[in-house]
Amino acid sequence: HVSSTAELIWRLARKAGWPLDSLAAEALWVALITDSGRFAYDQTTPATLRCGADLLRYGVRTAFINDKIYCSFSRITLELKKRAFRTLTIWDNNTVAAVTLTGKDFEETGGTKADVEDVIEIPRSLIGNRVAIFFYGNEDDHAETRVSVRTREPLDATALVRPFGGGGHARAAGCTIKEPLAQAKKSFLKAVDDLLALHPVDEKLSVES
Repeated sequence: HVSSTAELIWRLARKAGWPLDSLAAEALWVALITDSGRFAYDQTTPATLRCGADLLRYGVRTAFINDKIYCSFSRITLELKKRAFRTLTIWDNNTVAAVTLTGKDFEETGGTKADVEDVIEIPRSLIGNRVAIFFYGNEDDHAETRVSVRTREPLDATALVRPFGGGGHARAAGCTIKEPLAQAKKSFLKAVDDLLALHPVDEKLSVES
């Protein structure tokens, strides 16, 4: 297992004897920490940490980069997160949680999906959460709905998105459902119910139309 493309490039650079400078090291560092969740994801290995340690030798500005990526948000991003928080819905004793942004939300704020890459962390941060979902529309919410999902063991995120033609990996996946937002929510939450069928649940998931 490899944590990231950055780790692969670092290995190749070492093997080929390619020299690194501070600019290249910082680019690799950004890719490394974002893909590994700041060394928190399951694919982080001792080799991942050795890669990070080696990059630090080139003067990587860790605090500066952390602040720029994780602690600095545009007004558009904060407005979209505020709207997402208002939609937070929780089921099954915290097991499943979801947030939603519509095409209208993006239109009114002037934002894009790139402005809310981490909005999935709103439902995922709930204590006891095993399935976190982000439903989001585009300029035509009536045509299709996009879905991002995060899961915790033993639930496989790809099992949720595969029926809709999506993909990803066991803990993070996504898909586009060719249904309006309200119907897409029902379809996807039915898939979540099916995945949880072997686990005790207090209630079936439902969405108001």
